[in-house]
Amino acid sequence: MPASRQPGSARATRCASKPACRCTATSSGRASRRLQAGLGWVVRFDKGDFRGQAPLEAERDRGLTRRLRGLATEGRQIPREGYPVTQGGVVVGEITSGNFSPTLGHGIALAFLPPETADGDAVTVDVRGRAVPAVVTKLPFVRR
Repeated sequence: MPASRQPGSARATRCASKPACRCTATSSGRASRRLQAGLGWVVRFDKGDFRGQAPLEAERDRGLTRRLRGLATEGRQIPREGYPVTQGGVVVGEITSGNFSPTLGHGIALAFLPPETADGDAVTVDVRGRAVPAVVTKLPFVRR
């Protein structure tokens, strides 16, 4: 395997964002993000005790406060991790990963947004002080 494709390399990270690899959103160690990232189907609550079970059950019971969603920005602006996402002038989320997609010709990103945010909703990403329009997009970004 070429060095540029080794796990953890910058290229491997960029390649993972195109198919909307949700592992990038769960790598921070917070167990509750698994449900927010749409990975609840891999969690077996009925199989016995496991590490992180209490926060997952608590979040499941009270309801999700945010969901991992795809964003497509206009133009060649690159949304990066940590950039705020606004809607109607109010910060509603944060980019978890993003890059420019040569295949699509525009920036793409994953962001945690309120659960009521729907595909097609217009949002804005603050890219180094510039308001860049974006649209909430169904994942994966590139369909085969």
